[in-house]
Amino acid sequence: MKVHIKRNINSEDLKLHLHLKRCNSNDALDTCETYNTVKLNHFCKILVADDKPWTPFRKLFNPPPGGCPLRKGEFEVNNGTFDGGALSAFPISNFYWKVTVLMLTDPGDEVVMCNKVEGQIAPI
Repeated sequence: MKVHIKRNINSEDLKLHLHLKRCNSNDALDTCETYNTVKLNHFCKILVADDKPWTPFRKLFNPPPGGCPLRKGEFEVNNGTFDGGALSAFPISNFYWKVTVLMLTDPGDEVVMCNKVEGQIAPI
């Protein structure tokens, strides 16, 4: 996976919005319903924290992304896996998920990232 930041993001801070839709399966997309919207303010402060559910994933990147401001560049994960134990506290298995991730500047609310992710969490 590659993340390409096309320009420096010199915002004082960032906000992250996660819009989650839950479906019975990827074969039954007509069952999708809004599950939750999570809004994280002051994301720059928690982006580099070592005790967050995304910390193991962030550490897989080469080079590891720093905090804010976000610098222009390409960040890559090759053959990366991480322990999803932090996710086990959430009722996420047995569903197909459609997630929209928005990152916005703060102040300003300029959308600087929009990702759409779909998938199912399955134990290995």
